[in-house]
Amino acid sequence: MSSATRLKSSLLIIGFLVFFVSLTNSQGVEMFEYTHLDEGDMAVPKFDKSKAEGIEGIAVWRKDKYVHKLINSVVSHVLSKQTRESLHLESAVLIAFDRHGTVINCKFFLDRNDRKILTEEELYKICMRFKKVIINPYQVRINPDPKTGNQLPEYAVISGSLISKAGRKKVSSAN
Repeated sequence: MSSATRLKSSLLIIGFLVFFVSLTNSQGVEMFEYTHLDEGDMAVPKFDKSKAEGIEGIAVWRKDKYVHKLINSVVSHVLSKQTRESLHLESAVLIAFDRHGTVINCKFFLDRNDRKILTEEELYKICMRFKKVIINPYQVRINPDPKTGNQLPEYAVISGSLISKAGRKKVSSAN
């Protein structure tokens, strides 16, 4: 056997081993904890233990456009247009934030079919992008919830669809 043939064989074996090791390391390690609900799955990140604590308020915004644009700008940087258009309307991101607009955490409600489409890496990237966002407190206020005796709230939650605007139009025109 020539040295060139041995080198090719060695490189092929090394390449196969690297591929096999990376494949086995990526399997079985979930970054999210999934809770099965009747309508879908709640995906909560295991890597972010930040909890929204205290009294929850009600998020009120001046313009729907602000919240839609905020969520769309983050999600569209991670998910392709094709992926977003293939998602179901129910799949959404839930973002907890404090009175200063700092994002505390995010989690996802996923249609069961979309769990096969979205990767944990994509969900992770969306969470990390939201953690860098400051929600404008002049655009989104946190009002007291009458259910909590109108006490001053520490945080609120906003949510938005992961599906693109074009995908929402397709769903609404089909109904």
